Amino acid sequence: MKPLTILTVSYGHRTLLQENIRLAQSLHANFRHLVDWHVAENSPADHPDRCVGNEIGFIVRQGDGETGKGISHHHATALNKLLRTTKLNRHVLILDPDFFLLFPNWAEAIPEYMLSQKISFFGVPWHPRHHENYRYFPAVHCFAFDSQVIDPASLDFTPVLEVLAWKRTRIAKLLNLIPAIGYRLTRRCWDTGTRIWFRYRDHSAKHEIVMPVYCPEPIYQTIKNRLIESLLPDRMCMEPQQPGYFSTETFRDRGWLNEQIPDEWESFVWQDIPFGLHVRRSFAHHRRSDANELTVLPTILKSLRQTIEQQATRAHK
Repeated sequence: MKPLTILTVSYGHRTLLQENIRLAQSLHANFRHLVDWHVAENSPADHPDRCVGNEIGFIVRQGDGETGKGISHHHATALNKLLRTTKLNRHVLILDPDFFLLFPNWAEAIPEYMLSQKISFFGVPWHPRHHENYRYFPAVHCFAFDSQVIDPASLDFTPVLEVLAWKRTRIAKLLNLIPAIGYRLTRRCWDTGTRIWFRYRDHSAKHEIVMPVYCPEPIYQTIKNRLIESLLPDRMCMEPQQPGYFSTETFRDRGWLNEQIPDEWESFVWQDIPFGLHVRRSFAHHRRSDANELTVLPTILKSLRQTIEQQATRAHK
């Protein structure tokens, strides 16, 4: 049995997946002997960047092509299908095609850490910029669990679409008109992973998240807004209230990169090393260039890999 099973849903993300596995192989001496990586391909047959099954390092299967209920829904249904039809190793990692793990030997390090700390869920949280989503619990972008502690059949990634429908009702729109707190009154989690968060957020199964890098938005840093949020419960606040939940130091601030990561990308830190980089192709897609970002991505990943190797060398001296 291998240390890790990876489950990924792609929608024409062949190029990103190939970049992802190249990076993974560069960070491991024997990556293919450590991981079974299953990919459900959701894109239509004529998509130019579709995984077709001959990609080295991946086991590719047909996903869910029905998009009538939205991208989150058909991503989740393909993920649920993978979870229930795949022979799993003890530790399972749900990983987006555009989420890049950055530290050496992570395919062994993550399961070993989870075992040593008796952690059942481990990963990155929703980035704080996504104000409506749940906090303090791993998100679907990079979500590991111990299948000997958590029954895979209990995990349902289907989004709560009835909450999304409620947000479009007249009463929700009226609540949004209340000055200062209206949009806080309608804050409800609904996206992929919400059902798992509801089920396990207060469960005895231990969970742990790594730290997102986030520079708070100026609109939420005014004296008025900070006063309002100091009086409200966390679930109504637009900024996370738990101390130490995020870091304002970027990879560049820490000296890990010379260039600035594009604003739409999300970065995460763990144990004072770069943990992960989420290119997050689905965020603000209308104002972004796929070609430009795919050109920049290999350079940034190479720079980060060199930084991590240098850190490891210094640590062993």
